[in-house]
Amino acid sequence: MAKTPEKPMILVTAAPLRASLRVVLIGAGGNGARVMPPLMQMLRPGDQVSVVDHDIVEDRNLARQHFTERDIGRPKALVLAERYRRPSIEVTAFAQQVLPTTTSRLLSDLPRMTTPYHTVVIGCVDNWEARAQIQSMVVGIISPPRAYIDVGNETRGGQVLMALFGWPATIAGTTPGPVNVTIPAFHAMPQLLCAQRWLCHQCGVWNTAVVCHECNQPQASCGQRVDMQTVMVNHMAAAGAINCLSWLMLGIPFTSCGAFFSTLNTMQPIRLDRVGPTFGHIEPELTFADPASGAEDHPA
Repeated sequence: MAKTPEKPMILVTAAPLRASLRVVLIGAGGNGARVMPPLMQMLRPGDQVSVVDHDIVEDRNLARQHFTERDIGRPKALVLAERYRRPSIEVTAFAQQVLPTTTSRLLSDLPRMTTPYHTVVIGCVDNWEARAQIQSMVVGIISPPRAYIDVGNETRGGQVLMALFGWPATIAGTTPGPVNVTIPAFHAMPQLLCAQRWLCHQCGVWNTAVVCHECNQPQASCGQRVDMQTVMVNHMAAAGAINCLSWLMLGIPFTSCGAFFSTLNTMQPIRLDRVGPTFGHIEPELTFADPASGAEDHPA
């Protein structure tokens, strides 16, 4: 029986980043707090960071997140902004949720950029509704060039995805020079943007919404439902996000739009030929709302 020929690898190289960079970090918990230190090391004078998280620091956060006892009771976003702010790089905090009713206001409140810039949104959230809202914000409101890097994890593994919308880059063998490239990364994992069934341990009812329709208890977040979640899985998630960002900032050629990772020392790249990059114009990426996707095997 003849083997099916493998698809050729797709090689993308981002154009040299001469514009300023606006980074919007959404989620300041186990993953988001670990993204901040290497992120600040990579950024250049004139770049800008906004940290968005409505949560406050609690005692249970101290074992796994980058906070101390004196931070307890303070907004996580504000703690990170104060800790990493520099004279040459503006870091602002927004202690609010990303909701349909707050997205436009959040974007209008971001500090103005006085020079041409690209936008990178790094999502470190723990539920599909927040991801879907970030996705809608990136696709529908933020002007290109823009990128959305999403990280998520369970106890011993997780995934990193990088979606691009109109980002200047070269696709090997296709274009002679940089063009506006769109990489619809979530086509590889549509379940991240739609409801997944979960069992409420309070009353034993299956749900798809993030709040149980029977007892009104919310679905537990990553931090709540994974009490034994290791610090290492957060480090791997943050490293994956920064690695994707380095491809864009440093012009490092890449053949994947992310990866699945595990603390068992396994890494599975998500190849670009699975998602079909396009160039020349921006195609809005689908927002998935069908809970019928059978991808519960993968962490979210």
